[in-house]
Amino acid sequence: MERITQRIGNTVDFADSKGYAKMSHENGIRLLFSHLAAYEDTRPCL
Repeated sequence: MERITQRIGNTVDFADSKGYAKMSHENGIRLLFSHLAAYEDTRPCL
């Protein structure tokens, strides 16, 4: 996965240095699952 996330306080930080400050926990979780779903869509089916 290209965008590993790390949550510190009210900031969601991505490995590619694009961060989202002052994001609510709910929106942070929603964003994380959105990126995980997009990643799953790119994986080949086994």
